[in-house]
Amino acid sequence: MKKITLCASIFLALAVSIQSCKKETLYQPPIPVNSMPVVGNPSDANGVFKASVMHTSTKSVYGNVTSYQVGSAYAYLTDSFFNKLSIGDMYVLDDYLYKQADNTYSDVKNGNVPQGISFLIDEVNWYASGDTNSKVDSFFLVDNTKFPTVPVISDLSINTKQNFLLTAKDSIIADSTLFVITGPNGKLSKTKGPNAKSCAFTADELSTLGTGRGLGLIQISPYNSVSDTNRLVGKKIYFIKQTVASKYIDLE
Repeated sequence: MKKITLCASIFLALAVSIQSCKKETLYQPPIPVNSMPVVGNPSDANGVFKASVMHTSTKSVYGNVTSYQVGSAYAYLTDSFFNKLSIGDMYVLDDYLYKQADNTYSDVKNGNVPQGISFLIDEVNWYASGDTNSKVDSFFLVDNTKFPTVPVISDLSINTKQNFLLTAKDSIIADSTLFVITGPNGKLSKTKGPNAKSCAFTADELSTLGTGRGLGLIQISPYNSVSDTNRLVGKKIYFIKQTVASKYIDLE
């Protein structure tokens, strides 16, 4: 009887040990998703037409670096009570924008094409076919405001136990700048005012991100926002141009 009990105890201990090993082997900290940082919409806007371009690079295990850019667009129009309206078919340049459930319009990337919308120059054309039910006429808008210059990120790692100043290598000329640091356990995001090229993060804030080699994502995103009350009668619309620099780094 003692032998049977002893064998059962040994088997149980081995099973627990194997399960523990399996859990440790299978666990992989999540790599932050390299998505477009969100620029908030102005509270007094009857319409927003936002063009964003994200510049990023990936490094293979062989040390080869591949750089690419992804373009994205977002738009909506409201009535005088700020209720979003259907505006028919919507295009930016020649790319169709899909109407979402809340009557906003955005691009949808199909397959594995990485570039999204190609914004090759500052001029961006917006076209809507209009909607008789919502009493919106067709319109064509040309936005010639400038995309901010792409920031240069030189950091390779962040010590999460110390205060950190996230700084673009070159000057930034923009209305505002988003500074984002993402880790396997969380995200930090702060917005600074005109021409800001740096942003401070405390050790307490950084401690919430987690650590890991290549598990940190830095994003510096300057953007310009210009209002217009003449293009569409009775509406205050905003043209927003956003540039994003993204880089994966180590969190120590």
